[in-house]
Amino acid sequence: MTLFSRSTLRRLQNLKQTPTVWEGDRRSLPKALQAKAKGDIGNSEWIIWVDSAHMVRAMEIEPADAGREAIVRALLKAMEYPQGPVEPSRPQKIVVRDREIQFFLRGALQELNIKIDYAPTLPLIEDICQGLEAMIRPAPPPIPTAQAQPLMTAAYQLWQDAPWECLGDHQIITVDLNYGGMDTLYVSVLGLLGMEYGLLLYRSQDSLRQFRQQILAEDGSPEEMESVFLKQDCLFVNFDSVEEEVEIKTTVPSLAPMEMVTQTGVIPVLGCIHPFEGMRPFLDEEEAIGMTVALEALHRFFQRHGKKFQHGQFPTVCGRYRVPVPGDLLQPQLLSIQVKTLPQLAEEFEHLGNDDEEELPFSDLSGFPGPLPVLREDLVPEGAFFSLGMMPWQIVQRLRESVKHHQAGATKMAGDGLPILMIQTSQPKAKKMIQALKSAGGIQGLGFNPGKGMTERDRFDLGILKTEDNQLHLFGEYQEDEPVHLQAKRKWNRRCKQTKGWCGLAIARGVSGASRGKPQLGDFVALFEVRAFSADDLDLGTLQMMPRILGWQD
Repeated sequence: MTLFSRSTLRRLQNLKQTPTVWEGDRRSLPKALQAKAKGDIGNSEWIIWVDSAHMVRAMEIEPADAGREAIVRALLKAMEYPQGPVEPSRPQKIVVRDREIQFFLRGALQELNIKIDYAPTLPLIEDICQGLEAMIRPAPPPIPTAQAQPLMTAAYQLWQDAPWECLGDHQIITVDLNYGGMDTLYVSVLGLLGMEYGLLLYRSQDSLRQFRQQILAEDGSPEEMESVFLKQDCLFVNFDSVEEEVEIKTTVPSLAPMEMVTQTGVIPVLGCIHPFEGMRPFLDEEEAIGMTVALEALHRFFQRHGKKFQHGQFPTVCGRYRVPVPGDLLQPQLLSIQVKTLPQLAEEFEHLGNDDEEELPFSDLSGFPGPLPVLREDLVPEGAFFSLGMMPWQIVQRLRESVKHHQAGATKMAGDGLPILMIQTSQPKAKKMIQALKSAGGIQGLGFNPGKGMTERDRFDLGILKTEDNQLHLFGEYQEDEPVHLQAKRKWNRRCKQTKGWCGLAIARGVSGASRGKPQLGDFVALFEVRAFSADDLDLGTLQMMPRILGWQD
């Protein structure tokens, strides 16, 4: 008895029958695909129908416990709605390698005049499977297995050294390696600005110099900037932050020691950038060994000379170290590695890109009418995320108890919560900002003042913060008639009225991570409860932006 309805049978019988042989099978997913799939399709099977012209007419992924009906459903699709550039049709013969499927199809297709045969192997499908296996084979490990442990150890040692706490990316250190085709590496330390921690190890000074010149000269699209980035010739190690336990379990590669990941909260990510290869997220054996030796030499260098680079100092320092090549434990090869600073090159890079025309100091601006600019723009870190909003009183109370720095105020707990200016930046920049505010004696208050640009049409609402030493700091410039700002300003004024003129400044870390714009409770490092100033309280009049000094004046 056929499995199909009369209408389905008529539809299939009306298809043109071609003198072709099709192969059909269901089998486990290729191992490489299972490793990538996990989740929903990790325990599934693959149903495939191929015709004698090597065209895949249907390919389906079904649960492993799906019945034999699944292979019939895939066959109907192969006949009526084939994938690829083939016409709907019926085959003259079908070959399968499973006796049960053969007998089942004989019963299901008995009215379609299709011969069902058995064969122990299906060469057409085998070719397809081998091709797919090759296409989806696992990517090579980021580090060859034999080099993983020593390279990870060297990377974590460098994380503990934290050279970015005192060195900028322009302060270049050379490592005379002379191993595996790598001679001298020019090391640039990333992380002084708190955005991304790691090292770039350039294979030549020309590549380093060319990149710095191009990146400073380039002012184009993100695609153009990416093109410049990919022209570098360097090895790299970055330290990605992993803060949540769940994230650690799902993202840590097996080569990273879980103990070190948990202890430090970071994962070393290593790779290579080359003009002809782009960015390659793995190292070959020679590169892995060379980087291990270079990082070990740098670790010894920073252990011995790290204190010499404090307070912005970058003197000429040189050290030589005998570092074993990882691999042969019985007779380890020792390399004599020289590590040296390049102060002259650092000075050149520091001034690279500066305009030839020097900006006049404020004391020489006597030609401008009125007083000198009254607003400073060096308090809020560059690249910070800031927003106006409200913080519920429950959260305010928890921050009062948990943040390292809290400036209390006579805040009246009324309304929904505390009107808040939230500034989110990197942890080093947050510390620097807090220290600057402490040095100024704290904050008197913050508010908004009118300002105008170079034309009468450019009208602004200037966010101003006043410290106890009577310095005024700009934290934001808003278009006066911008609808979103107008709405936020109305809510701000209403909430400040409810709190009897009190508001807050909250400083948080984590601007470059997943919590950007939505910091968690543990990300906040400071809370200042301050007066909410009106334009009358500030008594500055309308401030105007002046040319060349890029500042604001009465």
